[in-house]
Amino acid sequence: MRKFSRTNVNRIKQSYVGIYHKACRGRNFFMKQLITIISLTAVIIFVTCKKDTKQLTTLSGHIYKDCSKQPLANTEIVFFQPVSSDLLLQTSGGIVGTATTDLTGYFKASFMPVNNNALKIQEKVGLGYNTLMEGVPGNVEGLKIYEHSATNIQVLLNVINSYSANDTLYITNFNNLNEKMKITGPFNTGILYNTNKYPLASLSYYADQNNTSLGYKINSGNWIIKNFNLVPCDTVKVTVNIQ
Repeated sequence: MRKFSRTNVNRIKQSYVGIYHKACRGRNFFMKQLITIISLTAVIIFVTCKKDTKQLTTLSGHIYKDCSKQPLANTEIVFFQPVSSDLLLQTSGGIVGTATTDLTGYFKASFMPVNNNALKIQEKVGLGYNTLMEGVPGNVEGLKIYEHSATNIQVLLNVINSYSANDTLYITNFNNLNEKMKITGPFNTGILYNTNKYPLASLSYYADQNNTSLGYKINSGNWIIKNFNLVPCDTVKVTVNIQ
């Protein structure tokens, strides 16, 4: 029988240990690859199922030229969803539906959305589009939309401290946004000024997104900012406390 030296025995042991570690590493690599494949499969199934859950959306309402409520008749409008990408980096978005207003400015359209973004209702103008309303969710009836929207703003003072003739109130002037209005004291409670037909650059479906701000201060004090919502074709009253 052949005898092995201690050195040879150690070499054989090291060879078997090496083979074992390589096998373990191979198995670990295989398991990592398997986990990656399972994860990707789950993502694909999730995204596919998510797309399949989309339902038909219906929007209806009237579109007017301005606050006189003259109908925007016989006009082509489109429903637009901003582009977004899913977990597989596939992009979707763009025009998802169209409609044409009747003689009263009424429209109704049903279409299938392509993503979860809120809608924009746009008027086709020449080669481009003019946004009439944005942030519109699905399935809304009775919309009131204005091609040229405006509001009236009434600024009032609620005087707690009237100050004196040596004091000056600086306040936003919605009749001329480039220049602050200057009012010399003493101040009185009541209407300070009115702004009629203040234009709204864009109209959002949600009222709290149709907002602006008014700033005011006494003398060299800090500016106080007052935020408020703009209501289309209505009068918004903004009260400033002088104290």
